[in-house]
Amino acid sequence: MKSVLFGIVVFSLVSNTACRDILDSRTSKILPVVQIDAPARITAGSPLSVDLTISIACNSVERVEIQRNASRADITVWAPASRGNEAIECTMYKNLRQTVTIAPPFAPTFTVSANGGTLPPVEATVEVQ
Repeated sequence: MKSVLFGIVVFSLVSNTACRDILDSRTSKILPVVQIDAPARITAGSPLSVDLTISIACNSVERVEIQRNASRADITVWAPASRGNEAIECTMYKNLRQTVTIAPPFAPTFTVSANGGTLPPVEATVEVQ
């Protein structure tokens, strides 16, 4: 009887812990970039500074990821991970400006694209002379 009761207690603890881990999983969120401000032209060999306007509510910027090649840079802005079971409703949105610098080399025409999250991506094209 004791071993059966012990087995039930152990099973309950393991099941409860496993379920809690699933519910407490942390997920990152892509923040929408609503505007890119980039110069129309830059000199070859110079770095490119781009200003991003990011729409945020209860979030802050955790990291900015840039995937690029010689002719294009794709930017994604991430909010810190939050617990999947938190239901916080934010109604006050604000725009945050953040500058990103991209190092050369660049093709003669360079496109910067930023992930819009649930919005369409925004782009800017820069001529390199």
